[in-house]
Amino acid sequence: MKSITALCASIFIATFAVAGNEVPSRAQFKFQLSVQIEDAPPVAISAALPLGTTHTLHATPHLRFEVEVPATTDYQAKTVVRLVDDSSGESRVLHSAQTSGPNDIERGLAYAICRGEVTFYSGVPSGPPTCKK
Repeated sequence: MKSITALCASIFIATFAVAGNEVPSRAQFKFQLSVQIEDAPPVAISAALPLGTTHTLHATPHLRFEVEVPATTDYQAKTVVRLVDDSSGESRVLHSAQTSGPNDIERGLAYAICRGEVTFYSGVPSGPPTCKK
């Protein structure tokens, strides 16, 4: 559990360290991504990603977000976020989500993985997703 917390802190710091080196006037898309796995602490990733890029953001050693950022900032701009699990040795997309809109809208996507089932929450939830008992 401590390793997940440490990994989350490392991702958070690394994401902002990279984002902090960007030119301030450069357009970016902002993401708030999180995943709750059973009773483990939720893993949250905040990222500001430049236009026309693709990124892999690791939530755990075998669970990652793959993010595709469009090259435009208009209302038709579509971002794609995939939750991918490679714990079996092969990559398996657990969920894929598209969001549309300009880059000034923060994209919030949250997941709960409970008893092998994946639940997707669109938008930033009022609290982290949880596994109901």
